[in-house]
Amino acid sequence: MSGDIARMCGGKIRHPNRRRAAGHLRALAAAGKAVAARLNVYRCPVCLDWHVGHRPR
Repeated sequence: MSGDIARMCGGKIRHPNRRRAAGHLRALAAAGKAVAARLNVYRCPVCLDWHVGHRPR
């Protein structure tokens, strides 16, 4: 389980709410650092903050 936690939460930016995470996703896409269609904003089941990334399994 420790590996799953590190993959889901470790190294990701923690956003306090969905709106902030969505803004970060838009900024990444605008800067050409991410393809918005491939990433999601989701509530992390580990830290309960919001992340930008692939949905946890």
